[in-house]
Order: sequence, then structure tokens, then C-alpha cells
Amino acid sequence: LNVECPKCHALHFACERLSNSSAQNPRFGMCCLQGQVSLPPFPAWPPELEQAYTDRTFVSKIRQYNSALAFTSVGVNIEDRSVQGSGPNAFRIHGSLHHLMGSLLPPEGVQPSYAQLYIYDSEEATNIRTTRPGNEGLDRQILRDLHDMLHRKHPYAAVYKQAYQVMQEKPPEEQTDLSLRIHFLPGTDGRRYNLPTAHEIAGALPGDGSEEVSHERDIIIYYLGGRLRRISQLNHAYACLHYVLLFPNGEDGWDLYIDMVIPEGGRARTKKVTQLLYYAFHLHPRPARIDHNNIFRGGRLFQQYVVDAWASIEQSRLNWIRNNQKKLRADCYQGLTDNILSDGIGNLAETGRAIILPSSHSGSPRYMQQLLQDSLAICRACKKPDLFLTMTANGSWPEITENLLPGK
Repeated sequence: LNVECPKCHALHFACERLSNSSAQNPRFGMCCLQGQVSLPPFPAWPPELEQAYTDRTFVSKIRQYNSALAFTSVGVNIEDRSVQGSGPNAFRIHGSLHHLMGSLLPPEGVQPSYAQLYIYDSEEATNIRTTRPGNEGLDRQILRDLHDMLHRKHPYAAVYKQAYQVMQEKPPEEQTDLSLRIHFLPGTDGRRYNLPTAHEIAGALPGDGSEEVSHERDIIIYYLGGRLRRISQLNHAYACLHYVLLFPNGEDGWDLYIDMVIPEGGRARTKKVTQLLYYAFHLHPRPARIDHNNIFRGGRLFQQYVVDAWASIEQSRLNWIRNNQKKLRADCYQGLTDNILSDGIGNLAETGRAIILPSSHSGSPRYMQQLLQDSLAICRACKKPDLFLTMTANGSWPEITENLLPGK
């Protein structure tokens, strides 16, 4: 990784340059689409977190610490078999991955957790965290220091405390159905991480939940009620509410309104930065003079963040396909005739509406069928392959060790 992108300064291998560029003047597209994606670097971490990351024991338990301090929980089926053995650690999931949030107060007889702990002082919150199952091996002093740090630095800690105070002032008979809406104020530049304050993020709007709400832009907080509520992956706070040890300053993540940079004399591929372009930009390391590269130090938590990003992109793509079946001409693929010819349901009255995945969606049946047909066509034209080669990688190769971040 010794070649910089001339536009965004992302570090690349020389072989990653665009085919129509030269070795003397390389150009790259996978990081910023040759300058069409321009996002600021994430701000520096607070000193307390920097110090914690120098402790190898802390880094080895980073996911447990983050889960103990996060505002939201993660709902997902994790495959435990993939994290066993002598090989490198992996984070593998089944099904959809989503973030969940409860009410400000837990049901009667249930211990508070996640965002509910941020209405308590650090000593009481730490006492509760250390008694929860799975947190027995966590250092009490580190938990307390990080709780204090997030109270000072993370804007949503102040938001939750403010919401609790507003709701608590209401008469008891109104508290049962009371809710507030955290609203991202329009007009904020989505490309700037200017560390918003609680007043810039939240409008505390008491209500009973019947008001018009944008689920992509708003987060609804209920005072009481044990039901967990899902946060949209399109919400700008989706990442910073859970990955508090990667984004301790509450940095805004991707949202629908980040503009592309239109090149002079040309036009951008799209008007807005997509999820894929956003994560591709931030998952490229850059020189220390440009970016702190802090998220790459997150170990297993960084792995989880990358899987979460992929799952979020995949979910958005599937949602688009589900809502745009007419544009995909899915009616050409489905119907009673298809059901009869494909070993379908015997009783046609039970036939429901199918969602057709086009061949352009990676991993779909039509995508795999298209790959098969392409492979057969190659074999017809070039004969059957004579050799089948597999290659393995050695983690001690100089090409790998020379490009690891310090301490890795």
C-alpha cells in the first residue's frame, strides 16, 4: 500500500489502478470514483479511548466492552462455529442484521441496559453493567472511564438524559403512551462531522406515537414499554449509536442526502453518495497526515462493523427490488403458469405474491444461473479446463506484515 490516490489520498497497491491510467500517473476508482466522492476524515478519538486501545486485553474484549456501553443492541444470528479454531477470527451472521432500541425505562423487575444506563451517574451505571451476564471479565475502571468519556463527548448521551427529564415532568397518567422523536434537523451538511450538540440533533416532541414520522431520519424514544423497536439502516445515527468505541464523538454516518461532487465538464454517476460508495471511501486507509485511521484499530469490533455495513447495503438493495418489481418487469417471471411448471404449490388458491430477484443481484438464483451459462459458453469456445489451481496465503508474508497498522 504505497501508492496514493491523487484525489482522496487513499493508499493502494500499484496493481489496483484503473486500466486506462499509467504507472507514472495512476488513477483509482474503487475509493472515491476519481474524486466524485469527497468525505471528511473522522475526528480524533478522546485521550481516554486512545489509552484504552494500547491495552491488548481491552482490544481482545473490544466487542464485549462496546456492547456494554452501546446505546442500541444488535439483533442477529451469529454463527459461533466460525470463531473457533486456530485460524483468524471471523464474524459470520445468518439472516438480517438490525439494531434495536428499547424504552427509556425498563419493564418492572428488569435491569436497565444499553441507552437506559445513560440516565444514571457513572458509578451506578458501572455497577449495573458489571453484574450483567457476559460482563464479568470486564475491567470496572475502564468501564467507568469510558462511560464518563461518552457522557462528555457523545451527543446522544445528553439527548437521552434530556429526553428522560422532559418525560419525567409529565403527569403520571400521560407517561404510559409518552414518546419523543429525535429528529435530524434539515440543512445540515452530511459531509461534515462538526460534532453536533444535543439541541442540533433532537427536537423533543412529546406525543403518543401517532404523529407523522420519517423512519429514515427520526428515532422514536418511548418512556415506558418493553417492546424493542428497530432503527432503520438509513438513519444517520445507525452506526454511532451502537459502535460507540469506534465513533465516540457521535459522528453522523451515511444518510440519503450526501451529495456527490460533480466533475468539471462532466456529470456524476449519481446525484447522491450511495451506501456502497460511502463505506468504500471510509474503508480505505490513508496517510497519517490525512486521516487518523482509527476504525482499523478496532479488531473484532471493526470486523463486526464491516459485516454490519455489508448487511445494511444488502438490505437496502433487497428493499429496492421489493418496491420496484414493476420496473424489473417481474410480472414476466411470476404467475400461475410459473407455479404450475416449477413444482409449486398444489393448491393454486394458496399462491401468494413472490419477490423476484433479478440476475443483477449477486447471489440470486438467476445470477447463479447466468454464471453457469457463461461458464458453459467459455468451455464450448475454449474447451474444458486442464488445470484447477488453488492458492493459500501465509499471514507472515512480507507483503502482509509490511502493510499492517502499528500494533497489529
